[in-house]
Amino acid sequence: MVLTIPKRLRTWCLYRRALLGDLARVAARTVVAAVRMLTREPDLAVGVVACIQTHGSLANWHPHIHLLVTDGGFRADGTFVSWPAHDTPWGPLTSIWK
Repeated sequence: MVLTIPKRLRTWCLYRRALLGDLARVAARTVVAAVRMLTREPDLAVGVVACIQTHGSLANWHPHIHLLVTDGGFRADGTFVSWPAHDTPWGPLTSIWK
């Protein structure tokens, strides 16, 4: 999954690079919240790896965040719960991220 940093924040990130790390953490939390909502499991432990990329295909300043997300998560008792990744409407996640 790739989340693009909103244009109005890109210039701020250019001069304050620490903001990119903050945005990556917010992105991971947002995705975890979305998976918990989709599975109706508020305490689900979801795995996320977030990587920041600061350039586009033309080597221009285009910061965005790549996220690797597990196909579900674990309940406290150790059982795994899948989420409907292939049928997921991402409109609500996009709205939350923006």
